[in-house]
Amino acid sequence: MAQINIKLTDDQKQQISDIAKERGISITQLVISSILDKEKFYTDKDGIESTEEGIDRKEKDKEVSVENNKEDKENSVEEIIYKEYCETLKEQIIQKDKQIDQLHQIIYNKDTLLIETSIENIEKDAIHKHWWQFWK
Repeated sequence: MAQINIKLTDDQKQQISDIAKERGISITQLVISSILDKEKFYTDKDGIESTEEGIDRKEKDKEVSVENNKEDKENSVEEIIYKEYCETLKEQIIQKDKQIDQLHQIIYNKDTLLIETSIENIEKDAIHKHWWQFWK
């Protein structure tokens, strides 16, 4: 990421900082949008901004502010949707964990029943066999 350093007086920095706060954006965003959106600040011979251009700049500032507010609202809506999805997924995970526990219990019960049945069959067979039928 590139970086540009500029020299300003403390008053100039404060003015830029105030404008950025009014718009609700960072100083970096303010400078970039001012330059890339091709906002031009013309001055007359005395170095004072002409009134028409000042009005144009204020209108553009309001438009940028409105756009930033819209973006903030869209971001907050996206955050709300994201949170709702997360909550839904958490609930589904909890439900799946319960189902897995139930399946483990079912498998355990079937294994236990199978073992008990096998033991009973072995005992029955042992009672009915004679000593010479040990291979059966």
